[in-house]
Amino acid sequence: EWPKTITGLPSTSGTTASVIVIRGVHMYVAHVGDSAVVVGVKENDSDITLQALEVTQDHKPELPKEKERIERLGGSVMKKSGVNRVVWKRPRLTHNGPVRRSTVIDQIPFLAVARSLGDLWSYDFYSGEFVVSPEPDTTVMTLDPKRHRYIILGSDGLWNMMPPKNAVNMCYSHDKMVGPKGMSCARRLGCTALLFWKERMLRADNTTVIVLALQEHGGPPIPMHRDEIVVDMATGIDHVPYPGTTYNTCQVPKV
Repeated sequence: EWPKTITGLPSTSGTTASVIVIRGVHMYVAHVGDSAVVVGVKENDSDITLQALEVTQDHKPELPKEKERIERLGGSVMKKSGVNRVVWKRPRLTHNGPVRRSTVIDQIPFLAVARSLGDLWSYDFYSGEFVVSPEPDTTVMTLDPKRHRYIILGSDGLWNMMPPKNAVNMCYSHDKMVGPKGMSCARRLGCTALLFWKERMLRADNTTVIVLALQEHGGPPIPMHRDEIVVDMATGIDHVPYPGTTYNTCQVPKV
């Protein structure tokens, strides 16, 4: 028995997830949905901009591998407003009682990702699997602080408004221009994305951003901004205090 939403439907919405675990020089990545992990790469010392390495791939329903899996489980993919979505097959809202062969089933183009955590509505009773799969893609990447300058984890509210290369270079220029205790890179990315949503007169999607700046051993120190911490990966994060500043909001100007 699932809890009900205000409309009386089962509350079964899920979430995307991009997770990293760093152990020594290795970064372990797990990912479902359309949040993403991007690494800013400086190939040569003479480069004035960074390249963006997209570590994850969005799980879109139209991808051949995802669409084949969805259809194999009895699901389907339909377009709504130009966006491919996994179809929610549910009894018409006026239906009462058990579902029978004669029950009218509505097919609603619903979710724009093929994998997520917790989209319980997509459970297929015949196969015992979720049409919207919770199984993540995983990968391991070797980090080199001489080349890899930033790791950005962001939800689609960021990436729908900002190409990965723009995001990593915004962090790169931000650390050069903003003095200590200024706005953090993560907050600047998030606030900029929200401003772009507002300028386009669109309702902003969920916008969450985490930025890790990698310090090259023996290199110049990275400036510390508000809400940022320094972690020595040799000793771990257990005894690092949370920054706890009062600078936890950004103002999006009216346009």
